[in-house]
Amino acid sequence: MLPSDPLSVLDAQVGAVLQHIEAGNLLPPLVVLSILAKNPNLQLSIVKDYIARQLSAESSHIQEDRAQIAKYQQETAHMRAEVKELRTQVCLNPFHMGCNT
Repeated sequence: MLPSDPLSVLDAQVGAVLQHIEAGNLLPPLVVLSILAKNPNLQLSIVKDYIARQLSAESSHIQEDRAQIAKYQQETAHMRAEVKELRTQVCLNPFHMGCNT
């Protein structure tokens, strides 16, 4: 049974649409919020949970990205050290084209 209050019906419909958008990752959160902001009758409580979930997901992505960046920086530093070591090693084969003789 649907609620008889028009605002309750609107809230329930918007909630269902938000769940569908979120489940399918159909629209960016800013687009969703800009569309919802055009309705003056929409209660903030309906959108609040959606915003909180989106912010939480974005925070998780940022943390994962930062960890990946740190890993790549560490790998790059290791590779640069290897390259430096290889460039400074004594060349044991004087006929090798890369040797500085």
